[in-house]
Parts: sequence; C-alpha cells; structure tokens
Amino acid sequence: MNEFISAVIVDTSAFEAEQFNFPGFGGNTLIPSFFKLLLKHDITLLTHPILNGEILKHIKRSKVLEQCLNFSKTLGRHKDLFSIIGVDYTDLETRASNLDCEGLFMQAFSAIYKNAIMLPFPSPNHIFNMYFESLPPFGNSEEQTDDGKNSKKNRKSEFPDAFAIEAIKQYVEETDETVVVISKDEDWVKSFADTAKVILIDSISEAVRLIQERYRDIDITPYYEAVKRSLEPIFKETIEQQWMYLEDGEGSEVTKVTKIKIIEISDDVTPLEISNSQIILSTAASFEVYGIAKVFNEDESGWDAEDKRFMFPTYDDVRFNGSIIDIKCEVKLEIDNENPDKTTINEVSFNWLEDVYITLDADELGYIYHETEGSIASYLNRSREFSCPHCDNDVIIRDLSDYMDCTYSNEREMGIERQYTFEGSYVDKCPSCHADFQVVGDVWEYPEGAINQDNIEITALISEEDAKADMMDALEEHHRHS
Repeated sequence: MNEFISAVIVDTSAFEAEQFNFPGFGGNTLIPSFFKLLLKHDITLLTHPILNGEILKHIKRSKVLEQCLNFSKTLGRHKDLFSIIGVDYTDLETRASNLDCEGLFMQAFSAIYKNAIMLPFPSPNHIFNMYFESLPPFGNSEEQTDDGKNSKKNRKSEFPDAFAIEAIKQYVEETDETVVVISKDEDWVKSFADTAKVILIDSISEAVRLIQERYRDIDITPYYEAVKRSLEPIFKETIEQQWMYLEDGEGSEVTKVTKIKIIEISDDVTPLEISNSQIILSTAASFEVYGIAKVFNEDESGWDAEDKRFMFPTYDDVRFNGSIIDIKCEVKLEIDNENPDKTTINEVSFNWLEDVYITLDADELGYIYHETEGSIASYLNRSREFSCPHCDNDVIIRDLSDYMDCTYSNEREMGIERQYTFEGSYVDKCPSCHADFQVVGDVWEYPEGAINQDNIEITALISEEDAKADMMDALEEHHRHS
C-alpha cells in the first residue's frame, strides 16, 4: 500500500495511550514530533467538534498532567534537603505554584489544532438509520467493567463516535484522498474495516513509522546500530534511580532492588525527527529485575465501615525474581552521512513522568512475611532478608521470636501498645563472607496483633579484642597529633 497520504485524523483513544502529552513533557515528545512531521510533509490534519470536545475533557484526566500538578507537593517533601544543599526552597515553591500546567497542555493542543480542518456533522437521519440497522459503531460490541468482566456496551453511547466516523467517510468520498485514521477503539476499527482510501493504524508511534518510511531519505538502522551497545549502561544507571511498582499491585512499591540484568535493547525504534546531521528516535530496553516489594494486603487490613477507610493497613513483603521491566527513552544522535560508524549520542531523555511497573508471573512471587498476622511471634518467625554489613550479599533470617524482649508497654484507647527490643541477642555468620553480624532494633505492636513499626536491622559484630584494638589505634592516632 503506497498511496500518497493526504490527511490524518486522530481518535481520542490514541491520545489517551500517550496521556494527552501535547507539550511533550518528561522525555516523551511523541505527540509534538508527530505533528511536526505532518507539517514537514504537508499532510492535512483533520478533526471534528466531537473529537475536540472529548480531547479537551480528557486532557484534565491525564496522568502526566497530574504529575505536573503534584510537582509542588513533591518539592515540599524534600524541603529540608534543599536547605542542606543551599537551594532556596521558597523560590522553587513560588515558581512551581505559579506554573499553569493545565494551561500549558491546553495551549499546546490549541497551537497544534488551530489550522486543522474541522469536518462537518453528517446527516442525523443517516446516523439514526445506522443505529436501527445495528451498523458499526452500533454493533453488539462489549466493554470491560471495573471488575474485569465483559458486558454489552450501551449502543446509545456510540452516537458521538458515529458522527465523527461518518464525517471522515464523507470527507474521503468527497475528496478521494487517502486518509490515515489513528485509533485503537474497537468500534472505529470495525467501522473502517472495508473503507477504501483509509489506512487504519492503532497508535501514534505506528503512524510516525509509516510516514517516516514513506518520506525519509535515509535508513536510520546503521546509525542506531552504531550506538546501540553504548545505551546499555545509560539504561542500567537510570533503572537503579527509578521508583518502581508491581503491576496490578494496589499500593505496591519496590523497596529494594538486589539485581538488574539486561535482556535486550529493542530493534523496534520510532524515528521522531530526521535531518542531514541529526536523528531523534524513541526506543526501549527490557530488563530482568530481582528484589523486594511492599504490597498492600486488603484481606488482613482493618476496615472501618463508618469512616469508609482502612484503620489498620497491612502490608506484605514479597520477593520477586527475574521479573520483567520495560524502560522507554528518546535518543538524539549526531550523524555523519558518509560514515554511520561516526554516530555519537548527543542526549538521552527518559520518560520521568510515567511510573515504572514490574510485570510478575505467579511463580516469581514469594511472600517473605506479613506486617500484621495475629501475634507478634508469628510475625517475627517469618523469613526476612537483609544485606550483610560486611559484604552486602543477601542474608535471610528466620525465627526471631525467641530473641525478643518486651521492654515497654502502655495501655492506650485501642488496647496495649508494646515495644519488643533486640539488643544483639541474635548472632550469626554471613553465608557468603562468614563474618559475624548481630540483630538489633525494635518492633512496636499497637493495637494487639498489628505491627505499627519495624526497625529491625543487622549490624557488624565487633569482638571484644577488635574493640580494644580499635580503641588503642585511636589513642595512638590521638598522641601522634597532640
């Protein structure tokens, strides 16, 4: 299919997949790059009043916009750190609070769509005939409910889509132009299945690839291959600094990453911009990640029916092994048309506004212990993982209940509050370096059966002889400088 592409129209579902990021914030410039590409190749942008209305409504629900709006709160959490490094937090807070993030999103959308051709409404009679004859988009399609079940769609809710879809078909029929329709909506796919002169694509990135393949003068593959290996350490360093969450784990957060192993850097790239001296492309890498995460346990948590909230939230510590994580980035390359091997990486931008989720298989997930489980003994007897203070390798400790002492108790309004203390009564050797360590810290229980705080850690155990030797060394050092 090599038709000359005359026009493009983008359904709301395609923008939703990219979080309506019209300004290109946070290292994801796919949307603005796509529209620059249309201008460069003189491809007409089409739209419809219904699509414009839907897009403007959904922009306000964008997760990227939400992250931007929460920027001031994020700064506030690090207020003390700013003062330590000599940065004026008040100035930063003022700038952040004055930043009209929603306005920037709306302005970017308006700037892109100001010259778009607005398609007219088709005949209402024609739309009603489609409805009564159950023609797409008024078919018997299903949608997934919040609980994961499929249910019949309300056919009347498809009227907005029907007006937009028929307006596009009417434009194609009147102009005989080839139009790229970008949508992942099932009803749009069915509606355009047999429509001549329509190229249906399910994502903006696929549309960029299609246009670049038809109009570009150079093949980007040798330039990308020349620097692909150099991207590995950049990806790895970024992952180590990322906050991560478990996929489908409500309230989950990765608390420790013990190992990261690269699987591959993708060959599937999206060329965003191409010139004689520069290429900007989007790519991704897959990694295996090992570590520990904290996951909210609804079944073990105390629910207050009156206040409609969890009074005593419970969390499980879970170990994941070899779970998959995908990281996207945009890469700016400086190129030499005569010699691809001279290609250099100018800049790498990661999408810092999107959370990173780890994909888990059931057999990869191992429960270490529950934070709330009936009795303090059952809680302490579960396996827990630490890092050796000598060699930093993993150390697993079990059955701590015999080594605890209740050193504090106090009657409070919801029962007795207790503190259990560990003062070096548990001593063991690291299985890797065979050095001695001890368990220290405390656990607080309140109300009974609920773990309020867990401050247990392992520290290096220094023998009496080593302690005396350290003291003598310190005295000698003191005398030398006296």
